Amino acid sequence: MFCGIAPMGSKRWRSMSSIGQFVLQCCKATPYAYRGFSGLEGDECLSVCIPCLNWQRRSSLNRKSEKPYLLLDHLILFLLEPGKMHMPDQRCALRLLQSLRDANKGNVLKLMFQQIPVPVQCIIQSLPDSLFDESAPVLHTLVLTWWDYNGNTVFFSHNQTAKLVRKAVKARENMEVL
Repeated sequence: MFCGIAPMGSKRWRSMSSIGQFVLQCCKATPYAYRGFSGLEGDECLSVCIPCLNWQRRSSLNRKSEKPYLLLDHLILFLLEPGKMHMPDQRCALRLLQSLRDANKGNVLKLMFQQIPVPVQCIIQSLPDSLFDESAPVLHTLVLTWWDYNGNTVFFSHNQTAKLVRKAVKARENMEVL
């Protein structure tokens, strides 16, 4: 949500330029969301959710030599090659996936959604609605949707991807038996 002036005393509002500076200083560069967020400039304020504020605080205090990916970039990279990139936090992933699915309804993320690689856009749009139920197995659903998008291939470029697919298929078969 955009605003002209942030409410007094609210910690949930950040100027676009401060978000852009944070991304440049504290996040690992990618050709996806990083490129869009790092170019933010101006004094307009954006409302930031509490989990993202907490992640931003933890990332800026991180003294490790390796910078973390933006949460959205981490999700994109996972959906491109699950297993090669580990699964992002499931709560964050669900929030981002829901926002991206609603992006075509006029959400602020519409522009960001258009910069996401087409395979990831297709995977997000084909996710089942049951994924957003509280009891749904997020990791298995994402991996199975990725696998379906890739034609249920039996050959994988990364051994961890094959392992994730095998576990997801087995979990689906166990759920069908119940």
